Amino acid sequence: MSDHMLANGKKLADLWYGNRKKYRANAYQEISNNKDRKDRYDDLERLKRTLGNHPDLNVDDKGSENHAKRYFFNHERNFDSGYAPWTNQAHHLLPQEFWNGLTSAQMDLLKQIEYSINNGLNIIYLPAGFKAHLIHELPIHRGAHDKYSDEVITDATSVSNKLKKAEKDGGFCEKTNPPKAILERLQELQDKYWNILATTKIKKVTDLFKGSKVFSK
Repeated sequence: MSDHMLANGKKLADLWYGNRKKYRANAYQEISNNKDRKDRYDDLERLKRTLGNHPDLNVDDKGSENHAKRYFFNHERNFDSGYAPWTNQAHHLLPQEFWNGLTSAQMDLLKQIEYSINNGLNIIYLPAGFKAHLIHELPIHRGAHDKYSDEVITDATSVSNKLKKAEKDGGFCEKTNPPKAILERLQELQDKYWNILATTKIKKVTDLFKGSKVFSK
């Protein structure tokens, strides 16, 4: 692939969903050490309000500060499994469908970038049911979400264009360093989708589509 090719064309990327236990652990570690993301789960005033108004909770200190803190991210075993503090699923912000449409040559180039789709910052814990949704007010995630994936794929153009240029040039070049630009773009998109899901008023991930005006922001 000419002298533009980076060191040995090694395959560094992890582009497909891996072991669920491992990527949940990645997310737990990253969110625990990321104040902005952790604060989304540790919003005391939100939790006091939602717990106080929750129709199915019957505890003596309902809606109190102590009650709210039991739902904080690092309280006991919260989010260490899919069952506490509510039934939850680990959602990949950038799903593996993001690579749909890339040519085999572009995929070979992409594999040379040190990026893992299972990295902790590409994952958000979401509730698996409505009663859990009412607590942290995050959208419900239960299984497949084709409309979400379809919208995410529309953002793949900026990545595929860089790959097309590298393919045309005969590979990645140390001088222009497109691997860094692509990696940074993937990380930017992770943050974009986190912010969408963390702030949306929509109840289900499956409701996130262009007509909802969420992705157009």
